[in-house]
Amino acid sequence: MARPIRIDFEGAIHHVIIKGIEGSNIFYSPEDKIFFLENLRNFANSHGAKIYGYCLMDNHAHLLIETGFTPLSKILQKFLTRYVQWFNKKWDRWGHLLGDRYKSILVDKKSYFLVVLRYIHLNPVKAKITDNPLSYRWSSLKEYMEKPVHIDPSLALSYFYSKEEFYDFHLMDMEEPPVMRVKSQNILIYGDSATMNDVLSRMNKERREAKIRKPIEPDEVILYMNKNFGLKEISFKKHKPSYERKVLVVLLRDRCHLTWKKISEITKTSKHSNILLYKRLPEKEHKKILEVFDEWKMLLVND
Repeated sequence: MARPIRIDFEGAIHHVIIKGIEGSNIFYSPEDKIFFLENLRNFANSHGAKIYGYCLMDNHAHLLIETGFTPLSKILQKFLTRYVQWFNKKWDRWGHLLGDRYKSILVDKKSYFLVVLRYIHLNPVKAKITDNPLSYRWSSLKEYMEKPVHIDPSLALSYFYSKEEFYDFHLMDMEEPPVMRVKSQNILIYGDSATMNDVLSRMNKERREAKIRKPIEPDEVILYMNKNFGLKEISFKKHKPSYERKVLVVLLRDRCHLTWKKISEITKTSKHSNILLYKRLPEKEHKKILEVFDEWKMLLVND
């Protein structure tokens, strides 16, 4: 059977399930779980992602994550690689620790977000580890009710008048089975037919745009910057973020499809500052930069 297609975009929420190979444990001690959570938080923060929930069991982990400006697959690949390397070194072991591939299910924010979060928090109860989900140390429910350390509680708590009401929501139906997954074209989604149609429409649009717009060479963007901004030398090292730098970063990222590392080499500015500049740019301004460049490029071709 073909593997499910992973759908991802900025703002997408995913229920991620990570399992040990052949059901083996991926955590041997509390310190392992602490290292896992702290590094997950750091990786998420550095890539603009949000952690809404988690539950760490000995042989698997559930995560509820919203994608930021970096695809979730890239974040998890780096994060899990680091965790496995650290774990193997600590416990003097070698070889694979995790199953072949983590599972990622897209979650409809409007109708399924809270239900999936509750399902994650109730895992220890369903596994008969405890009768009280709040007593389980390695679940984000404790952070929601006390002090958030690794999660962003704002979205979930915005649906309730108080934390107590949020907790009561978890007790409404302890025996609720996992959310049904809608399967179409080998895509897994917690949602209904409307959600599925929206996702398929997004996929088709992205595929069409990808065919229409192929990556261009950085030299073409440098030429544009020279002709339109009089920028003969690319160097922003001693200046605060300027409009010219915004334009350059956007074009190198969206029209040349360069990595953040390569962009930082061209602009002579840090990777982190370029990511923040790109992410914080208002959508209207971002769109205008691309429109003006595309018009210039079209005129250049027609001349």
